[in-house]
Amino acid sequence: MTLQELQRLVKSASEKMRADDNTKGTAKYLEHFSWLLFLKVFEQVEQEKSLVAEIDGRSFDRIIESPFNWSDWADGQYTGDSLISFINDELFPHLRSLTGTRSRETVAELFSGVSTVMKSGYVLAEVLKVVDKIRFREADDFHAMTVIYETLLAQMGSDSGWSGEHYTPRPLINFIVDVVDPKVGEVVFDPCSGSAGFLVEAFEHMRPKATTTQEDEFLHSEALRGQDSGEFPFLLGTMNLLLHGVTEPDIKRRNSLERDIRTISSDDLVDVVLTNPPFGGSEHPQVQRNFPIRSSSTQLLFMQLNLATLRPQGRMGVVLPESFLSNGDSFAVFRKQMLETWNVHTIVSVPSKGIWYKDVKTDLLFIDGPGPTEEIFYVEIQPPPGVKNFSRVRKPLTEEALAPFLELVNNRAESEHSWSVRVEDLDRDSFDLRPMKPATETLLTLEDAHERLSRIGARAPIVEASVESLTSALSGAAPAEADVAFPLRPLGDCITLVRDRHQLVEDQHYRRVRVALHGRGLALRDEVTGREVKTKTQYFVRQDQFVVAEIDAKLGGMGIVPPDLDGAVVSSHYFSFDVDQSVCRLGWLTLLVESGFLTGLLSAKGATNYASVRPDDIRELQVPMPEVDVQDDVLRIIDAANLGYEAARDVADELSTVVQEVRLGALTGRLTQ
Repeated sequence: MTLQELQRLVKSASEKMRADDNTKGTAKYLEHFSWLLFLKVFEQVEQEKSLVAEIDGRSFDRIIESPFNWSDWADGQYTGDSLISFINDELFPHLRSLTGTRSRETVAELFSGVSTVMKSGYVLAEVLKVVDKIRFREADDFHAMTVIYETLLAQMGSDSGWSGEHYTPRPLINFIVDVVDPKVGEVVFDPCSGSAGFLVEAFEHMRPKATTTQEDEFLHSEALRGQDSGEFPFLLGTMNLLLHGVTEPDIKRRNSLERDIRTISSDDLVDVVLTNPPFGGSEHPQVQRNFPIRSSSTQLLFMQLNLATLRPQGRMGVVLPESFLSNGDSFAVFRKQMLETWNVHTIVSVPSKGIWYKDVKTDLLFIDGPGPTEEIFYVEIQPPPGVKNFSRVRKPLTEEALAPFLELVNNRAESEHSWSVRVEDLDRDSFDLRPMKPATETLLTLEDAHERLSRIGARAPIVEASVESLTSALSGAAPAEADVAFPLRPLGDCITLVRDRHQLVEDQHYRRVRVALHGRGLALRDEVTGREVKTKTQYFVRQDQFVVAEIDAKLGGMGIVPPDLDGAVVSSHYFSFDVDQSVCRLGWLTLLVESGFLTGLLSAKGATNYASVRPDDIRELQVPMPEVDVQDDVLRIIDAANLGYEAARDVADELSTVVQEVRLGALTGRLTQ
């Protein structure tokens, strides 16, 4: 499910709900929509946990049981008055009465504050059909919960009453989490947690490293803390953490700024703060008294709170509008104190276009203790070559686009888009921290230009050969209206299930495999000793085998084992197949995976949206399977196209650099030297 499809479904449901007398108001609509989403997705999560427990030979007690699961009552059997009566008289009382474990009590707490139900049971039945189409697990790249939250905020506009709220795109959250690098055993805090995006990604970052039962229990129950003043953020943030596997989420509904920060004790301190305070908000004078530097600006108050909450050796990653780095008066006083007390080691400039729902210039501040700050490393994020500006739909910010800038931050390497500034060189009155790259002059000479152009010339024949190859292939292609197709065969004709079981030895080292979603293949997850792995029964995978992730197969969790992962291990939740290359070339199977063809077939199998599959589900897939000589011909054409594309991109990047440097060189006179 694409971002646009998800947003269309949310909009369709919201339009139906806002036409109902009981859910016309923004707050009422948001409350109703959020608990529907929760029950829809929570059943899926429990289904998958139950399956994993069954495979592991463990029992699993559901929190929500029949007849209160989403599929028990939202499938059309209730409508009109009977639907409203079931919700008010049976469903809500049951959910509010859940006890026995912290997880059950958390669900009960969520629904204790829920009171909104649509007036028309017939319209609600229509809404249920729309919500049932939402596929959260298929929206991995868009962080479904955050996308829904942002969509709702944009749709509500000014009538939401939440002036200044911005919710951070997932790639930017991952960037911040990777830089701050929260460790297992540390406490992570977000004082304005919203949909809990930062806490979720911190959890995902730490989870693979929690290797003992004690570490795992701490991670689930004590490592993550969030606060938010709104009813909907409290509900959605708690829901988001629960659905990501945090069994005991610690989200509190309160305004973090209402506490006098001078009363914060050592017991309240945390190791890591990850946050994006509301932009442009203001606070009442009574709240301002809780801070040494009084201001109506929520950003300035939150920054004082953030630093007061950190342990002396703590770390923070925060999103701030760039105006925060240059505003005068109380802002300048705060910046001076911050630089004297803490180490503001890195500031990352984020483009204003295409990141937020309103184009606001923002920066990421990375701070650790203790101070003072001596030098600040600046990085300026730029769109990829050939992209003028990021766009939330057509050219969205991605982790791939951020990867080179993350490397610059981690290595503190100066480049065209990164530089360092000594604090002693800052203006001593304003302490302006805005990213302003020092002026440099080009060093281009005629020899430089000739060298770059020669590199372009060396790549040009590759592009030309690729174009000729594709032109030749397309000239012999059948017209679009022709009735031609490769024969379909079951995938089982060329793959054989292999279970190379192995009992891990405690002192022996093992490589574990991670299967990326959306056909992105296999990669090294980590290297561990047998002692660090809870489930000792694992399975070897071998080079050129086809591996499928049982739980994530419908999300494209599959790929071919590369040479460097030969002999690595996977759990029982992965299926490994030998491939008969006399029937199906590895390149052909890779094409079926990377194109999303297999994922599409799996998603279409059956009526359920649960992602888990069995080996027979894979073997029974009917796939295009021409003779191997035809496969080889097709793969040669695709290889030529890929090679030409890479070469053309290199040429374009190099030529863009030459043109820019020639312009600068012409102005300085260096081209005449």
